[in-house]
Amino acid sequence: MNTNKTLADKIQKKIKSGQLKMKTKSYFILRTLLSVLAIVLILLASVFLLSFVLFILRINGIWLMPGLGIRGLMTFFVSLPWFLIIVGLLFLLALEFFVKKYTFAYRKPVLYSVVALILFVGLSSILIDRTSLHSGWMQKAGNNELPLMGNMYRGYRQMREHDAYVGVIKNIDQNSFELVDKDEQVLFVNITNQTRIFKRQVLQEGDLVMVMGELDNNKIEAFGIHKVEEDFRINYHPMFRHF
Repeated sequence: MNTNKTLADKIQKKIKSGQLKMKTKSYFILRTLLSVLAIVLILLASVFLLSFVLFILRINGIWLMPGLGIRGLMTFFVSLPWFLIIVGLLFLLALEFFVKKYTFAYRKPVLYSVVALILFVGLSSILIDRTSLHSGWMQKAGNNELPLMGNMYRGYRQMREHDAYVGVIKNIDQNSFELVDKDEQVLFVNITNQTRIFKRQVLQEGDLVMVMGELDNNKIEAFGIHKVEEDFRINYHPMFRHF
């Protein structure tokens, strides 16, 4: 009892001397509201960013590169948008910092909250990627109708991968075809016994494809070929919409 009284006296003395300041109830309410708002904004930003990363990997064909062998796997890692991935990880760290301040997560092991956040952000991002959100905004960006994030969408819709060339097939035969890229440059692609066609896709004139191989005097000795998703056709270049 005496101990509690002594502690109370010490607190009172600190308050009177200005060493300890009283906080009003409205202060704590405002701080809580701001923290909750920060969590929501960071959570939405994390989901948006990851869904955008999944989207650009899918429409650029990068997601399918591991299916083209060791060279495809190496190109996959080189072509990842590492800047966006690092920013997304920073968002997750900031989110974890804010969430730990609340009782519903503070007394739980850190691993639980980290796993829960990753699962929520991951599943939400996959669902958003499968909607028309990013494809619609990318199309607006291509038409200069997206002022705030237009540059980001335009920059990542035409990613340049090492030894990877995207274009439309023309004049195809059993062992070769012409590849018309976004600049209307014609590249001649040779198909050999070592060329891996993803999932044995049937290639036809007018297909939008990614060809992986070494370029030498407008000729590509292809070691991998696969079709690129329809979203990329819509936003890649105006001429490709007519195929």
